[in-house]
Amino acid sequence: MGVRCIVKSCDNKQGRPGNTMMFHRIPTKNADLMNRWLLVLGIVPNTPVNTITKYFVCSEHFTVDDYLEKMQVATRTMKRVLKDTAIPSIIKTGQIGSPLAAVSVALCFEMTNISHTVAVPC
Repeated sequence: MGVRCIVKSCDNKQGRPGNTMMFHRIPTKNADLMNRWLLVLGIVPNTPVNTITKYFVCSEHFTVDDYLEKMQVATRTMKRVLKDTAIPSIIKTGQIGSPLAAVSVALCFEMTNISHTVAVPC
């Protein structure tokens, strides 16, 4: 079975012809960051880590500012790399991270003095 995005209503899969999007695993080494991803994605926080490591989120759910450009020395090409602090923030209405989840995330981040905008396009 191939890699698919865990965001509900997102049918992006790896390996489709012409598909250039990236798929990112939910970070599990930083518990705080992992819990923020789980909150945004609507995944139960006590989901076993060995299950969470099988989940992927596609690049459509991140902003341009969530990425760094790094030089690949061997190929002399630039590669986009997800920042360690990035959290999925583009969740369409009707998906798991719908407006209610977005409000919860914004409040959670505000309470912990972390500024992160959650975009919820209609």
